[in-house]
Amino acid sequence: MVFDHNSSHALHVQLTKSMISSFISFTIDFSILTFSVEILGLYYMVGGILGFISGTTLSYFLSIRWIFPVKKYSNKYAEYSLFIVIGVFGLALNMLALWFFTSVAGVYYLISRIIGGTLIFFFNFFLRKIILFTKSRQSKP
Repeated sequence: MVFDHNSSHALHVQLTKSMISSFISFTIDFSILTFSVEILGLYYMVGGILGFISGTTLSYFLSIRWIFPVKKYSNKYAEYSLFIVIGVFGLALNMLALWFFTSVAGVYYLISRIIGGTLIFFFNFFLRKIILFTKSRQSKP
């Protein structure tokens, strides 16, 4: 892979922007989780799902507007649907981490969410980049 260091397409630029986006999205996710559990009295797994959906939606908008200039799909509904499907896999892994670190390992649920979010960041970034935001190579005849 060749990088154009003057281009916003460079992987390191996208990764940096994605880290910033993820931090902002995670802040929303974490705030909704905390609010849901501490203020509304919801079960932490329900709060985790609500937070994740909110953070993932924000992440999508930041991804298409700021991080990834190359789009594979022109149909926004298809693109968002695939983004969500990847997010559902991330959600499953996040919920597994949240459950494991909280219920099995005995870690405070907010710390568990930070651990899970950190572990899932790279999974989501690379899967979304490959599936959604990298031009397809046209096969040569």
